Amino acid sequence: MHYERITRLLASCALLVAGFALAGPGAVGQVSGPVHDDFQRQVKDVLFDFDTHESPADIDALNTNAQWLKEHPQVRFSLEGYTDPNGDLVYNLALAQRRVNTVENTLIEMGISPSRIRSSIGWGELYQTCHDQTEECWHRNRRVTFEYASE
Repeated sequence: MHYERITRLLASCALLVAGFALAGPGAVGQVSGPVHDDFQRQVKDVLFDFDTHESPADIDALNTNAQWLKEHPQVRFSLEGYTDPNGDLVYNLALAQRRVNTVENTLIEMGISPSRIRSSIGWGELYQTCHDQTEECWHRNRRVTFEYASE
C-alpha cells in the first residue's frame, strides 16, 4: 500500500513537472537592466556531486550567491535544479527537487527571506547544459541555477 501511494505521488509530480516543461526553464519573466546584468555576472550555479543532495560540491558558490543576494535585497529569483542523465527519469526529477530544496533551505538559514524566492522546481535531467558523455559534463549538469525574477 505504501509503495502504491509513493508511486501515485511520483506520477503526479511527473505530470506537474511535465506541465512546467512546456514553459521551459527560466520561464519566470526576466527583465534586463543593471541589476539583472550584475545578477547574471555574479550569481553562479551551485554544483552537486553524483547522486547527492545534502550539500553542494562547492559551498563557496552558494555562500557567494547568498552574499550578493543580501547586498541586493530587492532582487527576487527562482531556483531550478538539474541532474545528469544517469538514472531513472522519475528518480532524477525527485533528486533535482531535493537539491533545490537544499539550496532554498540553506539560503533561508543564511538570512535570505523566503518571500524573495518566486519558485523552486527540479527539472531532473531535462534541459542539460552539456551533452557529452563524460564525467566533467555530467558534473556540470548536476546543478541548481538561480534565475533572476524581478526587483
